[in-house]
Amino acid sequence: MGQNLQKGCGLERCTECHGADLSGTSSAPTLVGVGQKYDTGTLRSILRQPTDAMSDGGMQPVDIKEGDLTALIAFLESVK
Repeated sequence: MGQNLQKGCGLERCTECHGADLSGTSSAPTLVGVGQKYDTGTLRSILRQPTDAMSDGGMQPVDIKEGDLTALIAFLESVK
């Protein structure tokens, strides 16, 4: 994972629960393959407004600039 992406897009918030390699932890599931599971629009919606189950697990809405959100989604789509 690129340091620029982590600093610019809020990826550090993802890794806190999903793990440094995003493969999941006891706190949160893997994000590996999430870009193949959900389309771009769904990822955007989930990040902006997590499902009730995600919120219950501690996920907060991702509140970053639109360009950073687009970059984060592109990164998540590339994680395989």
